[in-house]
Amino acid sequence: MPRIICIDPDAGRAEEPVAVLRSAGYEVMLAFSPEVGMALLRLFPPAVVLLDSSLADKLAPRIHHACPSVPVVLTGEKPISVEELRFLTNHQRAVAHAQSGHHLAH
Repeated sequence: MPRIICIDPDAGRAEEPVAVLRSAGYEVMLAFSPEVGMALLRLFPPAVVLLDSSLADKLAPRIHHACPSVPVVLTGEKPISVEELRFLTNHQRAVAHAQSGHHLAH
């Protein structure tokens, strides 16, 4: 399953959604600070970044600059569902495949 980086300064809030995602087979890397999140992003490029909405203004532009094709999903009161993540990661893989120049034989 694809890698997800979750950047959330509140460990307690991130704990349950991360456990659910891991049980669904996702590799989830958790960062409790913007600096650690950006370091993880550079070292371990993810399929999706989950970003706490309180950090959006500060981090979203930096994330898009570092990894322009990676979707950034803002989190907050309502956690993202596993189904929504599957859609995003499948879409991201399809875009990456199309951009790589691979084409089906006719």
